[in-house]
Amino acid sequence: MTVAPLTLFLAKLIGIVFLVGGLSLLSRRAMFAAVVDEIERNRLLVYIAGFVNLGAGTAIVLGHDIWNAGTLPLIVTLIGWALIVRGLVAIFAPTDVMAKVAGLLRVDWFYYTAAVVSLAVGAYLSYAGFVTQ
Repeated sequence: MTVAPLTLFLAKLIGIVFLVGGLSLLSRRAMFAAVVDEIERNRLLVYIAGFVNLGAGTAIVLGHDIWNAGTLPLIVTLIGWALIVRGLVAIFAPTDVMAKVAGLLRVDWFYYTAAVVSLAVGAYLSYAGFVTQ
């Protein structure tokens, strides 16, 4: 089955970002804890990150809203929609809700699960994006 060039491009892009994100979570725990502290203190950072996520997700979905062409296009589309939802939550959720979400990132099992999932999804997308023709 032929995969659309946009799907391959987005798989490569998202895959690399997820790989770097997962690796940074595993290798820079103390720095990430400082980032979480800053996010809890500074609602403006959450607000700006919300618009970045909303913009990235909307760009993916506007160009790649593909639900029935296989696993790779579906995962790319789902990531686009997840970014939209994450952006909207960051923009509109009350401060106390965002503080609870940030607090989850201090829980070891959640933190390491997020890192491993990021690495796994990043590895799959990168592999599929760079190897698929």
